[in-house]
Amino acid sequence: MHKFQTRVYYQDTDASGIVYHSNYLKFAERARTEWLLEKGVPDSVLQAKNIGFVIRRAQIEYLAPARYEDLLTIETRVTAMHASYMEVAQTVYRGQTELVRMMLTVVFIDLRTFKPIRLPEDIKELFMKGEE
Repeated sequence: MHKFQTRVYYQDTDASGIVYHSNYLKFAERARTEWLLEKGVPDSVLQAKNIGFVIRRAQIEYLAPARYEDLLTIETRVTAMHASYMEVAQTVYRGQTELVRMMLTVVFIDLRTFKPIRLPEDIKELFMKGEE
């Protein structure tokens, strides 16, 4: 499991001072990018192999609001790895309070054709390192 922290800025909130719902997807994206960097799989490595990934499905459950200046922690973990896609769970916390749960289906694609591909074993091993 990977943990990433971010602060809620004014630009992340709506008129009532709470985080606008779609901004949780941005927080999750930042957390996944940091997760990849920590795994040793920066985007440049994937692009050199013509590998990209896209979100096919996002299920989001909003449990409680985050507010301006809150410090959030986003936990990211792979729940299932398949040949051409993975399931990723991401949870947003403020302290010990669970705010948002996300389940994502991430599909690996060939950047030339935009069609799904099997993830090479060496990259797959990097993704799964420490996830057991």
